[in-house]
Amino acid sequence: MRRYIVLLCIFFTPVFCFAQSILRGKVIDAKTGEAIQGATIKLATKFYLSDGKGEFSIEYHSTNKPWLVINHIDYKQHTVTIDSFRYVVVKMERFE
Repeated sequence: MRRYIVLLCIFFTPVFCFAQSILRGKVIDAKTGEAIQGATIKLATKFYLSDGKGEFSIEYHSTNKPWLVINHIDYKQHTVTIDSFRYVVVKMERFE
C-alpha cells in the first residue's frame, strides 16, 4: 500500500507545482544611465513601482511568456517581453 501512495505522490506532484519565477530589473535613463525612481511596471493586471535605485522585483508564473509595460511621466512607454532572462535593464527615453 505504501508503494502505491509513494507512486501517486510522485506522479501528481508536478500537477500541483506551478513554477514561479522572480524577475528582477532596473529602469534607467537611456542617455545618462541614471536610475529612474517611481516608474510604473505593469505585468498583466498587477502594477509595481521601481524603488529609489530604479530597481524592481516581480514574481510571475513562468508557464507563459508575459510582457512588461513600463511607464513614467517624463519618459516614453517601453514594452519588454520576458523570455528566459531573470534580470532586465530597461532603458527609457525622455520625451523631447
